[in-house]
Amino acid sequence: AATRRDLRTEGWLRTRLGLVPSAPTEAGVALAVQRLVFVPADGSGDTLRVHGGRWAAFVEQPVRAGGHALALRVEATAEGAPGPDATGALGDVGGRLGLHASLADSVRLGPLAAVLGAGVHRVAGETWPSATARVEAGPFAVGVRYGGRAPSWLEEAGLDGRVLPLADAVGERTLAADAALDLARGAWRVGLRAFGTVTVDGRHLVSLGDTLVQGAVAEGAVRQWGAGASVGWREDTRRGLYARVGGTARALLDTDTDLLQRLDAALPRAWGGGRLGVRAEGVGDDVLDLDLAVTARGWTVFRSRRVEPATGALVLPEPGGELGFELPAQALVGLEATATFSARASLFVRYDHALGARAYGAVVTQGEPVPPHVLRFGVFWALLD
Repeated sequence: AATRRDLRTEGWLRTRLGLVPSAPTEAGVALAVQRLVFVPADGSGDTLRVHGGRWAAFVEQPVRAGGHALALRVEATAEGAPGPDATGALGDVGGRLGLHASLADSVRLGPLAAVLGAGVHRVAGETWPSATARVEAGPFAVGVRYGGRAPSWLEEAGLDGRVLPLADAVGERTLAADAALDLARGAWRVGLRAFGTVTVDGRHLVSLGDTLVQGAVAEGAVRQWGAGASVGWREDTRRGLYARVGGTARALLDTDTDLLQRLDAALPRAWGGGRLGVRAEGVGDDVLDLDLAVTARGWTVFRSRRVEPATGALVLPEPGGELGFELPAQALVGLEATATFSARASLFVRYDHALGARAYGAVVTQGEPVPPHVLRFGVFWALLD
């Protein structure tokens, strides 16, 4: 019965500058301001108030050289110390400055299309490199990515009386790879994908009982693998029925510690989804395009994560605790309708979790049920082209 309120405002501006006639320079700035207010249910503690802001700016310059399409990007971020004062709920933490620089290259070598990239990043006094490579040849594709992240304020400083900080807030590094095969024959399309990740010094928030949270580092390398498949029928049709169904399975290779077992149980072993729809394009002298569909997605048993109420952070629950039980295998069913007028304006209506509260409820996060039969709608209108 406690109250937690998040208020967030974001604004951004992007523009293209003709500094280089053959390849316009793109630049942008963004601002995010957020305030958190937490009021304990029993009145035993003071109301917690924290606010912060973040500025970001970037410049990206494409360059064409021979058969290479290069893109140089430089980005800077600035975060002030969280308020309301210098020694607030997060303790005496200072502001943060982040600097990021990357260079990407796209090149075609005969039947091969490759995208290569490299970068360097510095946040809160920590520096790490990043790299990416992806090669496509006909229906085959393979990719490798490497990157990292600096410790967050919550991991570094904790939260007074609720979240214990990490004893050694080291940087996290992740290596990921995937391979895919996409085949099409007539009205059918089949996709296969395999993927894996290796994370070193991965940082996580774990619950100690039901009221206290502590930062933890997974010692050694955490290795995860997975595979997925999808089948589509008449997905590109302009008129008539079409369908698509797909699924993914994953698991950790090692689960010999309590933290690794919590990590493995945080996601389902398998999940999937499907879509069955009917499309009608060019209705009324090519004025209206209609797309009506039934969607479904489901998953196997898993434990998920719980929400730490004061911060809203997602935490690995303690097995057997009040919020450490398993969530059952479930599925969601929804309805969608999209109408596009003269390829300029689109209206969509979605009816999510249509069976919720009528046949059954669903939960994907501990203590946070999925809202039943939610109606969403929106409009996109290209005023100028």
